[in-house]
Amino acid sequence: MLRYSNEDGTTYRESTHGDEVYFGDPPSVAEHHEYAPGKILGFFKDPRYDDLQMVVKCCAFKHIRSSPISTYWKQEYTFENKPWIAVISVESIVRHCLMIPENDKMEGFHEIYGRDRWAGQFCDV
Repeated sequence: MLRYSNEDGTTYRESTHGDEVYFGDPPSVAEHHEYAPGKILGFFKDPRYDDLQMVVKCCAFKHIRSSPISTYWKQEYTFENKPWIAVISVESIVRHCLMIPENDKMEGFHEIYGRDRWAGQFCDV
């Protein structure tokens, strides 16, 4: 799960359930960021920045609940209908995600929550 700066305060998240995509970050950090999973394609060191950088293939911010223990994310595309690729700091990594492709085209993915979150999805106790 990757954290993206939300400098203008506009949220791009649209969900059909309680939004806990920031799991792993405190709420005080989450209120100033957007979250979406991304596939890490590689790492590099840019001499202009102190942090290690990574190239990621991004999912869109919009997501829906696909089961009590999973969230569905769509692949983000450019205007040319190519997968969105971005360069961001490794400091943007919030947590790892288990992502299951929806189909062979890999246009959408189901994020399966870690087992430590399963109980909370079924009861309030």
